Amino acid sequence: MVNDESLNPMITVVLPVFNAGEYLFPAVLSVIAQTFQDWEMLIIDDGSTDNSLGTLQGISDPRIKILRDGRNLGLGSRLN
Repeated sequence: MVNDESLNPMITVVLPVFNAGEYLFPAVLSVIAQTFQDWEMLIIDDGSTDNSLGTLQGISDPRIKILRDGRNLGLGSRLN
């Protein structure tokens, strides 16, 4: 049985990423380290070419979802 709270977290952290490999891992860890636990994180890759998402391979958390399509559309388009 799936907990309804896990389907509707209280907080959604939206993190658009473009070539931010140096900063992505610490940013994600900072959210994981919070005492508040009812959240999900949507990492939206905007066509990074620096292996930004590769830095996250050591993190396994079902609350983190990665969206990527290989295209660079810009911040405004990604947030919409």
